[in-house]
Amino acid sequence: MVSHAELLRESSLAASIPVDVAAITDPALDPLIPAGSELLAFTDTTIAGSPGDIARTRSALIEILGPGRMVEAAAVVACLEMMNRITLAAGIPLSRGRMVRTVDVRAAAGLDAFMHH
Repeated sequence: MVSHAELLRESSLAASIPVDVAAITDPALDPLIPAGSELLAFTDTTIAGSPGDIARTRSALIEILGPGRMVEAAAVVACLEMMNRITLAAGIPLSRGRMVRTVDVRAAAGLDAFMHH
């Protein structure tokens, strides 16, 4: 999750689009990106929701972004989830360098609560 928050932050900086990474772990916050709340809901339900919740959030994304963008969002969720599962299964920790570089984004998103020490 740290890598994903870091990628979100870096891509938002590169595209000059503001983002509130704290919304990753706090659904009450506005992520500040177009369809951000719906994208977060879709991501969360795709990973750990019921089939009904997935269908509801998928429909919301189609309504806002269109079917092509919803498919792109689903592909991103699938790819990032796959990378998470592989690194966790292999026991690959974050490098010291990444731990240093991500102090601010981890703090902003509240991700340290999920760290395994």
